[in-house]
Order: sequence, then structure tokens, then C-alpha cells
Amino acid sequence: MLMAERNGELTKTRFEEYLCSIKKIVRKKEQLAVISAKLSGPHAAKLSEIPKSKKPLSSDKTLFLIQEKIELEAQIKKLNAKREREWNKLNKAVTQLENPQIAKNIPRELDILSIEASILRMRYFCALEWPEINRTFYGSEPDFDIKIDDYMKKIFRYHGYAFVDLRKIERY
Repeated sequence: MLMAERNGELTKTRFEEYLCSIKKIVRKKEQLAVISAKLSGPHAAKLSEIPKSKKPLSSDKTLFLIQEKIELEAQIKKLNAKREREWNKLNKAVTQLENPQIAKNIPRELDILSIEASILRMRYFCALEWPEINRTFYGSEPDFDIKIDDYMKKIFRYHGYAFVDLRKIERY
């Protein structure tokens, strides 16, 4: 067994790779939107004396953009299918943290396991940044702005415990 597997890093790595896949899909969709905008309909007729900002696309450039659009659409479809398969596996693991039957084997309260699951979902499935997660959990606390770093440490601690607990669940 690898050292990374014993420390739960393999599970954490899978979640991080999943998050990267989401970001990659978003970037590809942004590229596709730009290309689609370039290819959208003929340019509007000149209605004023203001010069056009864009020249019509040359046929070579249009062909290149069409090819790139088709390629991006295929890549996005493939990445989405892979992301969905991985999401199903990861979501199943996170859901088990909240299952009372499974959680009875973990020496932590069910509400703590629920917090761990929520943090994993927010970070990896919703692609939220750490400050957003921290504000979601503790932003309503009266001393949040003063103790923001202390609350962030709590978030990181729950995050770390989540992977330890996922490894315990995998053993059962």
C-alpha cells in the first residue's frame, strides 16, 4: 500500500482532480462561447456613420473557427461524461458520511460528519473557494470579522477529518 493511500491522500487527490475537471470544462465552455459569438450570423447592416468595429471573417478563418467549435463541443461532451461518472463515485462516498448506519462505525457525531460532507460538497462539487465556504459556515457569527482566521482553521480541520473519515468508511 502506498503511503499516500494510508494517509487518505488518494481520496483527496481524486476530489482535487474532480475540481480541476470542473474548471477545465468551464474554460472550454468559455472558449466555445467566444467562438460561437464570432461565428454568429452576418454582421449587422451599417445603420450609422460609426465605422464597423469588425470586418467580416475570411472563409479560412471561418473554417478554422467551425473546426475548433466542433472539436471543443466533442471535448466538452467527453469531459462532462467523465466528470459525471466521477461525481457519482465521489458523491456516493460523501453521502455515506451522513448515513447513520455507516456513521456508527466512526467515533464522531453525526452533525460533525454532516459538516464535513457539506464542506466537501461546497469545495469540490460547487467549486467554491475557501473564503466563501468559511463565510457560509461562520459569516453570521458576531466575531467573524475578528476571528476569520480561527474560523478558517476550523474549516480546514473539518476538511482534513472528512478524508480521514472517508478512509474509515472505505474499510467497512
